[in-house]
Amino acid sequence: MTNANISKSSDTYQELSAFLTDWDQKYVESINSIQLFTGQELLNEAQKIHFVKLVYHLYRHSCQEIFWYLGNHAPNRQVKQTVLDNIAEEMGGDGCSHEQMYLDFAMDVGIDLKTEYFLNDSYPPFVSAYKRGWIELLQSTDSTGMACLLSACERLDNPDYMALTKVVNTFQLPKKSLTFFTVHSEAKHFELVEPVLLPLWQQDQNGVKEVFNFVFEYELKMRQQLSDAVCNL
Repeated sequence: MTNANISKSSDTYQELSAFLTDWDQKYVESINSIQLFTGQELLNEAQKIHFVKLVYHLYRHSCQEIFWYLGNHAPNRQVKQTVLDNIAEEMGGDGCSHEQMYLDFAMDVGIDLKTEYFLNDSYPPFVSAYKRGWIELLQSTDSTGMACLLSACERLDNPDYMALTKVVNTFQLPKKSLTFFTVHSEAKHFELVEPVLLPLWQQDQNGVKEVFNFVFEYELKMRQQLSDAVCNL
């Protein structure tokens, strides 16, 4: 799905695609170099529990709060609708919600997360700092920056969940237990925001690159902190 006024054969689209392809490759290379995400790290039971709880906070509830803020402060109907579409997909329609998928995965690991959201038993300072940093960033940016930040986050969805999948594959669980990770690894969330990003790229390529590169570094820092918290336990 592309902006009606910008075709896939246009220079604008091709230039954006080239930038994103290079950005993707560098991000994948970077995250694959982090200890937890090499796919070779075998976690003990305590590390698995810590990992499952931290991912629950970092990838589930931090993201939910960030998207709630975006939806309430988005610059226009198009961005708001993109956020709503994302939230609607999370609810799962007639099927299982993504939240329930994760809770089921945790139960298969042997962890009941029903009270984790409220008790925050596994909530180290870096998790709070990560979420607070995102909200502060959204509060300080303009409407263009907000749309770019949303686009960058959605672009990372697939490679991030592919990296997480490598970790949970070492848990030796049945394939059904990993449905949450499969769904997110294959999701097409970026296609929802591409029509928002294309005109911004056309107007200010350097501005878009600056936002994407900031998100690259910010998110990579969190992944490194997650790895350190789990692997050094």
